[in-house]
Amino acid sequence: MTSQVITSLQGDMVHALVTLDGVSATTAMNAWTDPELLKRWWAAGRLTIDPRPGGVYQVYFGMGDQTMNGTIRHFDPSGTLVFDWAWAHEPDAAPTVVTVDITDTETGCVLRLTHGPYTEHDEPERGDMLEGWAAFLKRLAALLTGA
Repeated sequence: MTSQVITSLQGDMVHALVTLDGVSATTAMNAWTDPELLKRWWAAGRLTIDPRPGGVYQVYFGMGDQTMNGTIRHFDPSGTLVFDWAWAHEPDAAPTVVTVDITDTETGCVLRLTHGPYTEHDEPERGDMLEGWAAFLKRLAALLTGA
């Protein structure tokens, strides 16, 4: 099985496109909602999730001793997850929004991610997020495709 990860900055948003051959959209979505799977690719110590609008989506990153606090805005297990993103150590920062859309294809699935918006003064963080998503989505692809 093969995969491809393409990340880019477009305006005030970070974008990613991940092609996952041989992987269903449901399997790919499970990697975002199953604590054991998420731990394996996102280097997370733990995931707390209540997969309904207004529910918690909180990820503790053990490697960096950081917590991302989020609230579910939308969840469809067959292919869409939208949640707020705010670092616990930056309580005054405005949250950004992560949207994950996954669709089945003839050979597997395609994952589209957007993260933002970022303002002009968030330029360094936007670059860090682009770099981070590129690295972690490659880990996700390797986990799901066995490559």
